[in-house]
This record gives sequence, structure tokens and C-alpha cells, in this order.
Amino acid sequence: MSTNGPVNVAPSLWLSGLQSSGDVNVCDAVTFQHLCMLELGLDPNVSFTRRLGAVTGDRVRPLLVGLRSAEEVAALMTRAKQLRRSTTESVRRNVFINRNMTKVEAKMAYEERCRRRRRQLKSATSRLRNVASTGSAYRRTTNDFRPDDYRSEAAAAPPFGESSAVATVSQSADVSMSPSAPEFVPAAAAGDGGGEASLTQCLTSMRRLA
Repeated sequence: MSTNGPVNVAPSLWLSGLQSSGDVNVCDAVTFQHLCMLELGLDPNVSFTRRLGAVTGDRVRPLLVGLRSAEEVAALMTRAKQLRRSTTESVRRNVFINRNMTKVEAKMAYEERCRRRRRQLKSATSRLRNVASTGSAYRRTTNDFRPDDYRSEAAAAPPFGESSAVATVSQSADVSMSPSAPEFVPAAAAGDGGGEASLTQCLTSMRRLA
């Protein structure tokens, strides 16, 4: 028989964080079955249970559970994540179901977890680099605006309305300076000798006063 492949183990799994009931009349098998029915909706056929490790203070020892078939193990492992949504806080935070693997299977599972963590780290690093490059491009665009350039352009531009006033004056000057424009006639001289008569009357009044 070849010994290169993984060594088969009995269909089993182990739990961490599952405390004993504290009642000597209730064994760990009953506690496990109650957990499965209440949290996972399954009623597995338990063949044996055994606590692993030495008793040290209040530490909850892992519980090894043997089942009748590999199908029951697979069904429990499929629903194991439902424990994270338990309404009982102690179960939600502390109880985990794990497949009981051989040393070779455990090593392969560990290596797969390491690869998954490296992929997650690489993806997170890539996202951070994209965010950093976007922020750098924004800073470069913002730094291209220089207030001094804006102030120099504003100083060179005429005040609001001044350009139109200058244009109006220029147009008026052009019209008055045009050779074809009519000759300017003062209002005092526009009548029929009215200006000369007024001057004569003024001189006569001054002689009388003298």
C-alpha cells in the first residue's frame, strides 16, 4: 500500500470555544447536537466526542467530534459560517467549527491561506497606489494655478466700463474731426444780429454810469 497520499481519518471535525454545559448529566455530544439544531438546522449523528489538550484554568479546550459519515461533516462545514450570524453573542464571537484534517491536509490548507492573504495584500497595495497617484495628479493641477499671474492679468485689464467709454469718446472725436462734418456755429451768433445789438446796449449803459 502506498504511503505517499494523505492518510484517511475518521469523518470528524473539531470546535473551538464551545463550553461544556456544566451539567454532569449532559455530555458534550448533547451540547454539540443542540448547537447544530439551534444554529445550523441540522441533527448530526455523533459517534464520539473528546476534549483536546490539558485543563489550564478557565481555558475552553477544543472539542473533537466524530460523525457517522463524511457527508454529515461536509453539510456541517457548509453551514458553519452561519454561526457568525447567531443571536447568541457567546456563540457568534467564540464558537468556530473546523474540519479535522491530516497533517498533509493541514499543511495544504495553511499554504492556501497564506496565498490568499498575499493576494489580498497585493490588491490592497494596488488600490492604495491608485489613490495616491490620483491625489498627486490633483495636487499638480492645483499647483499650476499661480495667483501672481492672475493679479498681473487683472492689473493689465481696464476697469469695468472704461473700455466702452474710451471707445465712445474716440468715436465722437472721429466724427467731430471729420472733414465732411458741418461747421460749428455758436448759439449767440446763430440769430439775426441779436448778439451785436446786445453788445451795443451794454456799452451804452456803461457810458451812462460813467
